[in-house]
Amino acid sequence: MASPSSAVSLAFNLDNTLGALLIGLVVAALLCGVTCVQGYVYFMRHAERDNISFKLLIAFLWLLDVLHLAFATHVTYYYLVTKFLNPTGLLSIPWSALVFMMCSTLSDLLVRSCLINRIRRLMAHKNIYIASALFLSNFTVSGFGFALSARAHQVGSPFKFQEIAWLLFTVWSTNVFLDALIAIILCLLLWHMKTGFRKTDSQVEILMRYTIHTGALTSIVAIAMLITYGTMQHNFVFIGIYFTIPKFYFNAMLANLNAGRSLRNETSELYNSVNLPRISACMPSITSDSHVHSEVPVTLDNSSFNAKSSDYDMKNRGTP
Repeated sequence: MASPSSAVSLAFNLDNTLGALLIGLVVAALLCGVTCVQGYVYFMRHAERDNISFKLLIAFLWLLDVLHLAFATHVTYYYLVTKFLNPTGLLSIPWSALVFMMCSTLSDLLVRSCLINRIRRLMAHKNIYIASALFLSNFTVSGFGFALSARAHQVGSPFKFQEIAWLLFTVWSTNVFLDALIAIILCLLLWHMKTGFRKTDSQVEILMRYTIHTGALTSIVAIAMLITYGTMQHNFVFIGIYFTIPKFYFNAMLANLNAGRSLRNETSELYNSVNLPRISACMPSITSDSHVHSEVPVTLDNSSFNAKSSDYDMKNRGTP
């Protein structure tokens, strides 16, 4: 463990302490702007088909994202302004850091819960044990995350995080593994949704690309935070990266959500743009043990129907 005097001497390297915090805050602010755009697109274009509970969840996550940036700003202000020209100030942790970590853990919990719920719906209750195990793992990891937040605040200094290094590595590495597992399961489920029709398969492939790209991005950032903490424990580089992780998670979720809704709207518009009459007949199921009626659309071609009708009338009238 580094002594207080050595920690203070290391604190004079402003590039990888205060500079890292400032860069992390700027990137987090940019990502928050992207989140605002994504949230605006969702509520203006795609939210009307979702139930009120889901829209409230997205709104709460959006608010949580803004609060996360506000507390990250206070942490940076504390070190840059409040403790200006006081290097020993880097040995303390402001109260906002605790709330900041709590917001981050809560946001990650809710975002992962939404993705796991999507897995549950895609499975259509065929294998509920996988979704249940993922939910249990998510809540367990989040519980350790809240414990990490409280324990980090009790330590009292970023330079004493070595005392809780095992908890840091456990929580952050488990988060990376769980995120990768969720992305892999989603891709596999989407792959099995292919029907052989080019239009449907192309939409499924687009959703798979979004899932892979966003999942890979969040995993790379989380791994970078783990590596920087493992190799540079006496600076704030890993804290600067930690500022951005909840933003990447929520942006990844909104990107996948808006992409899926856009594809669904395009399909509906293409279907409604075909000006053909449809007859919906309620036909009973063929199976003997089922009494469920399904609505089967029957499409008629106007031109061929009118041509055949005119031929029939001409023949009945004796027209050659």
